[in-house]
Amino acid sequence: MNRRVVLKPTVRSGHILSAAVNIIKTQGWGGLTRGRIANEAGCAVGTVNNVFTDMGNLRNELMNHVIQLIETGDHCDELVLVVAAGLGRGDENAKRAPRMVKDLALLMMGRD
Repeated sequence: MNRRVVLKPTVRSGHILSAAVNIIKTQGWGGLTRGRIANEAGCAVGTVNNVFTDMGNLRNELMNHVIQLIETGDHCDELVLVVAAGLGRGDENAKRAPRMVKDLALLMMGRD
């Protein structure tokens, strides 16, 4: 019997953002869809829609989440590459990232 687990919205959004990070690590930004995120997070697509009103909102929150992880000491290459990909896409949140984060991202991309 499957039991439905009800999570607080902040916990659920964290699960969804973590799932999105995992997808970007393995499939890049192009692999980021509501369906894949829901599957990775173990929730329904409707839950993704309820937590993040649209993909633009989700991408904004995702970039902010990744930048925060890097700033708090998680400098794993995959996270820095997420910011690098955002910079390459012209993502406004990536552009507003702290200098240290952007420098790491540019270094990973082979640019100085």
